[in-house]
Amino acid sequence: MAGGMVYVIFLTVFLFSYKNKESSLDFMHALPIRRERLLSHALVAGLIYIAVPLAITAIILFFERYFLAFNISTMDIIEWFFYSLFVLFVVFAFSVFSGFLVNSGFVHLQLVIIIFFLPVIFWGLNVTVADTLFEGVSTTSSTGNGNDLLSVVVNNTFPIFAVQQMMDGVILWKTIVWLILALVFIMLSYFLYGRNRNENVHSTFNHLWVRNMLVAFLSISGMLIVGLIISFTLPDGLFIFVLSFLIGTTFAYIVVEMSFQGTVRIQREKGSLITTTIALIIFWIIFIVGWNQYVSYVPDEAEIEGVSLNSSWNSSYSSYGGSGGQMKEEYLYISDTEVIEEATQLHREAVEGPSLKNSIEDSDWVEISYRMSDGSHINRRFDNLTAGSAPYQDILTKVNNGKYAKNYDVLYNIESPSEVRLVEITTSGGYIPIEEGAAFVEEYQRAAHQIDEGIPIYMGIGNFSLLSANVEFDNEFYNGNVSIYNPVLLNAINEEQSITSFLNVRNSEEMFVISLGENDKNEFFEDYQKIEPEALITKYDLEEVTGEEKSEILNAIDQGRLNEKGNRILMFHSDAKEWIEPGNAAPTASQEYNIIGIE
Repeated sequence: MAGGMVYVIFLTVFLFSYKNKESSLDFMHALPIRRERLLSHALVAGLIYIAVPLAITAIILFFERYFLAFNISTMDIIEWFFYSLFVLFVVFAFSVFSGFLVNSGFVHLQLVIIIFFLPVIFWGLNVTVADTLFEGVSTTSSTGNGNDLLSVVVNNTFPIFAVQQMMDGVILWKTIVWLILALVFIMLSYFLYGRNRNENVHSTFNHLWVRNMLVAFLSISGMLIVGLIISFTLPDGLFIFVLSFLIGTTFAYIVVEMSFQGTVRIQREKGSLITTTIALIIFWIIFIVGWNQYVSYVPDEAEIEGVSLNSSWNSSYSSYGGSGGQMKEEYLYISDTEVIEEATQLHREAVEGPSLKNSIEDSDWVEISYRMSDGSHINRRFDNLTAGSAPYQDILTKVNNGKYAKNYDVLYNIESPSEVRLVEITTSGGYIPIEEGAAFVEEYQRAAHQIDEGIPIYMGIGNFSLLSANVEFDNEFYNGNVSIYNPVLLNAINEEQSITSFLNVRNSEEMFVISLGENDKNEFFEDYQKIEPEALITKYDLEEVTGEEKSEILNAIDQGRLNEKGNRILMFHSDAKEWIEPGNAAPTASQEYNIIGIE
């Protein structure tokens, strides 16, 4: 498909190349044929050059399908033919229209690329610069919910959209919109061709205002690219950013003028210089005001249905490759009013901090994602939080609680288990494939209703859960947490290998067991997440488990005798200990030791 689009662009450039030379243009317009007829003839010729190769390929595929290693039905070939015809017609229409704006084949090629890709490049650079300069910008959401800032434009860039539809299925209303736009551009081509003057053939552009606007937008885009590159290599600071973007503007403007004029020694264009200057002023005003308003917005608590937090310090989860379509809307979101209140308080504290980023300062980041009552999602990420601040520590400790385990459980939150194609249970030491994925998920969900966890979900460096799962659907893929206390999961592990081997408990250098009363659990779990390992061991007078007692505990775990209530806890070395540099102490016990509840 991508090759077909490139073919159509070059086809259009060669088909209308006569209008770029004075002698050819005078000859064509001297013929006793109206311009509308000439354009109609060229358009029909172009469509024939598109349709005939597609038809021949379809016929070859029809007979060749009997000898292929994979199956292609007749309907697949028919759908491919008409969809390819639609895609290439849209590219053809845009290419024809852009050709009547210029009088150079080389610039024509540039303009087609600009029309298709300048919006996504321009917006992408806007978001990247905003993410570099401002606190609160979240370019992507780890929850996978809500359109991230980039996908809105990326997914509607036609070449990308055309290829995505081949994999994800056709979105009818978007297809119709693009088809209507193509027809509009064909009609505009007739209008432009009738108005273009022969004497403009000596100019690169037929309309000076189009040229000036393109120079302005390309100069701003170049400014952002060069400015980003320079600012990444120099220390942070407002002066450095301003200097970087000034250098980027000058460099980009000269390169664009060289490209459009077709010469290294450029001529001064007063109109484009004035237009670029005005565009730059307007751009920075809109950029600064707009992004300041964006990052300072905190939603009303009454309109929030659920909140999700992801942090470098306390929790981690992911739903890569999916848009949330296969998961329940509660997945990764907590609807507890107290958690929502504390999340908005943390959000306000972050907003009241410095608006410009300072990557030199040692601080932690937090991503806050809200699920709103109208079904929309608001995502923000802040890097300016002080790790020791009370709101920061309190809420992240609060959400890392067993009572919210089901919110983060990727298997429990699957909407339609029958659509599951693949399930893999993973840990730091390996993975176990589940053969009957759909049936396994259904059994897992039924068993999960009987489990009421009371132990923190996340632990270790990076704060991942003890176990996770990869779940694959036809067009989506998720990775997320699962519960080690689910008996269905324990049985599946035991069928492949011992639980202690899979969790790497047997290889632990040292183990500790502690019995906790109801009043002691919260304090212990908070200390486990906040204080150093030696301090935790000393405070609770933990003694290492050895000999026969250790063997009994390991055998009990292999028999699946775990307890999610947290009355008796086994603390053992995490694989993450190997990531800690020799001589350095782990910042918290949770980053050196894993914990599981045992009977």
